[in-house]
Amino acid sequence: MAEPTDIISAAGAVLGGGALAWKVVEWFLAARLKKADQLEEDAETEKDTKLDAIYALVQRLDREFGTLSANFSHYTGTVNEVKGRIDGMSENYGKRLSQVERDMVELRTLLTARRRK
Repeated sequence: MAEPTDIISAAGAVLGGGALAWKVVEWFLAARLKKADQLEEDAETEKDTKLDAIYALVQRLDREFGTLSANFSHYTGTVNEVKGRIDGMSENYGKRLSQVERDMVELRTLLTARRRK
C-alpha cells in the first residue's frame, strides 16, 4: 500500500499545489485511510474471533476423542472377557452335550431292541 504522504504529494502536484486543494486532498485521503485502517482492524478481529472459535472446537473434539478412546479400551476389555466366558462355556457344555447325544443314541438303540423282543 502506498504511503499517505506519497499519495498526498502526488495529488497536490496534480492539482497545482494550491493550499486549498492540498487541504481537501489531505482531508479526503486521511478519511479514506482511517476507514481502510478500521476495515483492516475489523478483518483482523473477525479473523481472530474465528480462529478462537476453531481452536475451542478442536479442544472440545480432542477431549471427546480422549473420552471415546478410554471408553473403547474399556469396552474392548469387556468384550474380550465375555468372549472368554462364552468360549469356556462352549467347551464345557459342548463336551456334556456330546455325551448326552451319545447316551440318547444308545437309549434309542436299546429301546428299539426291546420293542422287537
